[in-house]
Amino acid sequence: MPKAPPLWYFGAKISGLECAKALKEGATNTFCVRVGDGGDTAFLMIHDHEVNTSGKVDSKIVELKITEVKAGKFLFKGKPHKSVDEIVANLRTPKNGFKAKSGRKVWCGEPADRPAPAAGGGKKKKEIPPWFFGSKIEAAKCATAIRAGEHGTFCVRNDPDGDTAYLMIHDKGEKDGKMESKICEYKITQIKARKYVFKGREHKDVDTIIDNLTALSNAFSAKSGRKVYCKEPAVRPGGGAGDGKKKKAKKAKKAKKGAAAAEAEEESEEESDHEIQHDAVDNDTGVGFDAGGIPDPDNDEYQSSDDGGGGGGDAPAAADDGEDEEVGGFSDDE
Repeated sequence: MPKAPPLWYFGAKISGLECAKALKEGATNTFCVRVGDGGDTAFLMIHDHEVNTSGKVDSKIVELKITEVKAGKFLFKGKPHKSVDEIVANLRTPKNGFKAKSGRKVWCGEPADRPAPAAGGGKKKKEIPPWFFGSKIEAAKCATAIRAGEHGTFCVRNDPDGDTAYLMIHDKGEKDGKMESKICEYKITQIKARKYVFKGREHKDVDTIIDNLTALSNAFSAKSGRKVYCKEPAVRPGGGAGDGKKKKAKKAKKAKKGAAAAEAEEESEEESDHEIQHDAVDNDTGVGFDAGGIPDPDNDEYQSSDDGGGGGGDAPAAADDGEDEEVGGFSDDE
């Protein structure tokens, strides 16, 4: 009888973003393994979490590749292994843990809770993801929402014509002793033709493009020289409740500083908020992931592919047909 997959095996149908969310709901060293498109690459994801003495929370996701799965080599950190089970088993104790970029030691503690499947059966239109801003939120407001977040905060907006979308990412970091905040914008074209061309390559749908770029290993260089990737969705701008307060604050500022000075400051702020780096060139290549894609927007509504989109990472995702079937690459040893 085929062996059921272990609890930590999330397969290919649970996206990178969903995996990260599940990990962050757990304690430090909560972990899972997901599979990339095509089944030849897997990703070990571990929650690197700490609350310091002042109560500040630092929560990061460590993601490590396991390659050449189909060849039965299971390369992890440059060394071949017998199976994915063996890799995880080796990392189940602090003794075999390793140092993450945070400087903290991480290992495979408790498996993350697998996200529950959607209620009901049959094919349904997927819920609009938080990062999809549609066409009604203008670029300047998207930029302002992104700037409110940290480096890697992102969203996707699309033109009213529905044939072009824009991936916008916050590029924030220190340069020459000063903190700078830039917005990188990358085009996704030929949406109506269902080609979803991003950086010169065709993709299947928007989920796959975003899912691929949630992996730190797939980060790419912006004009600033910093690496950017899709870390956290921006908070979608809300309706007018806060607008009145903002206008009153600006009027008070004008009265206090003088109209001329306040106007100059306001213009400077607006220029900063509207400034967007168009880093992408349509025929630009070099993003380290294989073909995948973007959904066809219909009346500003996000439509996902019926099969749930790709599995993310820089390798394509094998079908995860259920826990009763044997999972390729896993040992039968107890």
